[in-house]
Amino acid sequence: MPASSLPTLQLHRSALASPEAAPAPLPLTAAYREEPRPLRLSLRQLLFAGAAVAAALGFGAALAMWLMAPTSGKMPAEPGPDAATVDFAASTAPPKPQREQIAAATASSYASTNGQPSSASSAALSIDGDTRTAWCEGVDGPGVGQTLRLTLAATRRISRIDVVAGVAAPPGLAWGDNSLPSMIDVVVGTQRFVLQPSSGQSIHRDTLLITPPVIAREVMLILRETIQGTRFPETTCISEVSIWATPDSPLPKGSTP
Repeated sequence: MPASSLPTLQLHRSALASPEAAPAPLPLTAAYREEPRPLRLSLRQLLFAGAAVAAALGFGAALAMWLMAPTSGKMPAEPGPDAATVDFAASTAPPKPQREQIAAATASSYASTNGQPSSASSAALSIDGDTRTAWCEGVDGPGVGQTLRLTLAATRRISRIDVVAGVAAPPGLAWGDNSLPSMIDVVVGTQRFVLQPSSGQSIHRDTLLITPPVIAREVMLILRETIQGTRFPETTCISEVSIWATPDSPLPKGSTP
């Protein structure tokens, strides 16, 4: 190579190596300085999106109905009269009281005939099922404090007592001719209750409900107040007494059946 060309090559190298000859680099963030553009959807795109949402909701509802439907495709039938629910309700219903057999009836006094106690007024007539016969007390006055004592055949849960006050006898004696109790103390076992027979124009039955039932074998009626009879005001009568007890109830230990 000729010697005259050497200086020329060195000048080119110094020019390439000089930092002033190289162009300045662009900043990296210059390409990202554009303002954000709002999202714009066309009417067709909006309609398509709404249809897609509606289809998804309809499919979800149909799927839920299919999952909850019975496998047979039929709704379960209403329970019939033999269904277990009906039997369960019947089994849990409280048992109805039953009329108990009265083994004995005694009284503190009886009406007399010619000064002697009369069998026509005995305590047994208050449990014979006939309202034309009656127990009538036999002391002077209206008979306040006189008692009628009834004993069952066995210890029971006594829940109801019916009383027919007064007497309606065959011709010659009408209801209301004798005095009748207007208030009776009823002693069941060791508990005392009050029965107030209602007055009226004819013979009728009054009921004493005992809740909860009382375990006992004996019931005593005590005359407390009376309504004066029109013909025989000094003789107070009770035609019928019946005792009812709740059945199928186990008695506590120590009770005598």
